[in-house]
Amino acid sequence: MRFESLLPRRRANIVLAIALALAIAVAAAPTARANTTHWNNPSGGTFSDPVNWTSGVPGGSDTAAFDAINTNTFSVGFPGGTNLQPIDYATDRLLVNFVNEVSFYPQLAIGHPHFPSYTLNNPTTAEAGRALIVGYSNVNFPKLTTSLLNLNCAAATLGDVAKSAGEINVTAGALNITGSSAVDYELIVGNYGTGFLNITGGASVNLTGGPSDNLMVGNQPGSAGYITVDGAGSNLTGSTASGDRWVIGGSQYGSVLVSNGGHITNSQTYIGFQTGSVGDATVQGAGSVWTSQIILGAAAANGHGSLNIADGGTCVGNIIVGDAGELTSFSGMGTVNGNVTNYAGVFCGAHLGSVSVLHINGSYTQDSNGSLNITMGQTTPGTQFSQLQVSQAMSLAGSLFVSREAGFRPMPGQSFKILDWNTRSGTFSLVDLDVLGGRIAWDRSQLYTTGTISVLATYFAGDLNRDGHVDAADIPALMTALSDLNNYRLTNNLNNLFQFRLVADVNADGQVNNADTQVLINLLANGGGSGGGSLTAVPEPSALILAAVGGLILLALSAVDSIWQGLRNPHYRNQTDSRLPPALVAKRSPPAYHGPHVQRHSASRRH
Repeated sequence: MRFESLLPRRRANIVLAIALALAIAVAAAPTARANTTHWNNPSGGTFSDPVNWTSGVPGGSDTAAFDAINTNTFSVGFPGGTNLQPIDYATDRLLVNFVNEVSFYPQLAIGHPHFPSYTLNNPTTAEAGRALIVGYSNVNFPKLTTSLLNLNCAAATLGDVAKSAGEINVTAGALNITGSSAVDYELIVGNYGTGFLNITGGASVNLTGGPSDNLMVGNQPGSAGYITVDGAGSNLTGSTASGDRWVIGGSQYGSVLVSNGGHITNSQTYIGFQTGSVGDATVQGAGSVWTSQIILGAAAANGHGSLNIADGGTCVGNIIVGDAGELTSFSGMGTVNGNVTNYAGVFCGAHLGSVSVLHINGSYTQDSNGSLNITMGQTTPGTQFSQLQVSQAMSLAGSLFVSREAGFRPMPGQSFKILDWNTRSGTFSLVDLDVLGGRIAWDRSQLYTTGTISVLATYFAGDLNRDGHVDAADIPALMTALSDLNNYRLTNNLNNLFQFRLVADVNADGQVNNADTQVLINLLANGGGSGGGSLTAVPEPSALILAAVGGLILLALSAVDSIWQGLRNPHYRNQTDSRLPPALVAKRSPPAYHGPHVQRHSASRRH
């Protein structure tokens, strides 16, 4: 047989032998297993450089752990992709603990211009074993900052165990939470510890696993969670499907701040959800918007929830103020594009002594247990006194409380349009206006026709000339009154002894006599009194002689001296006292004034 005829058969045998050897080698090789590799470069470096890891660069089935105790803030670069091959890094899990702060950033270069992404492959949505956990011990306060194009995971927890803390800052790009579970919260900010999520610089956090892409802020007893969405283009987004549920204040404390043009969008939010929980949220600043149906203070669980919409902030969707809830607008204008139902408390500026407008593009319904609280500081609506504006129907019940800013003294004839509506039904069962211990008399006859209350009269101590101010002009008026008290009361419509004493008994000793003149002078000399409805200081006594009103004060002081000289004569003193009716001379203190208060109720939850 020729050699050439045997060559094809020999080649086939060689190929078969090589294939068999390879098969035996593969079978004998150990199966590759997932491992945990730890970052070991405290100065930072490149993610894809094996020298930075204890067990090599982590792959798609490995856990990447940044858990060496390190007080530094360091950065980890992710090299960018090429035009032909965009790059997506992948590991199974990412754990951040102990470190002070690690920052993930895109490491772009010539020829590698494409922003990289980082995907965590673990699909678990249960609390144990989920893909991303930041803060799972009570040592240090670990922070993860990312500006990658995308950081993707099925579920994440910040502040996982008791006394731990964890923070994620998304400063560019997006953090995408992709899991969907009807029983798990895919994003937990503060599980047993404290968690922080900050979204700034136009970045986004997206819960994309609807319809059950759930968020929990402040989950277990002892926990606390904080979310901030700050700046134009910054977004926190969830599903708008009915199965989506976000909770701010689960079993403990949760807080959300939307500011400076930030946006939140989701289907339904509970603020103050479970027994003993507290949740609060603020939507503040022009362009700041939260789109969601919001339930404040779930009645069945008695959690406390509050929402403040202020300074141009807007909420889109219906708001239910539960039995333990509060809807507030502390300053500027807050807008609700939706209907508001109030079973507890709505505050227009009342908490901080400020004024605001709460504008509802929809209807407003107040339950018999609900209260509306209005603050006033001057006479300009929105900037000096608060208003509730309703574009559609306003249905009233429950209570109305009106309070003043400290130092504000309204004047007779001033009016305040505190309510504005398209149509109105019902009335308040209680209207509590701030009367300042009986010193302000209100007219509320127009409350249910135009939404306006007005000042009928004021009885401020020292306002003897009855012009609504307490100033130097009241000194000669007091002296004139002392010369004939009965005539003064008659001509100034002060026949009511209590109201007369409020005005003329300046030192509040229960009597109206010459001692009140000196007290009034001292009051004005030390910056007391009022002018134009607000406190106005006057010069010290020595300066009064040189001021424009010096002549008037000097005359008053001279007259007072003559009176006191006359008091040395018992006959004169008896004549002076005899002019006072016995009931007026008797010491009577005005009743204590406790001010308006907000009642809390525990009625059953409405449906």
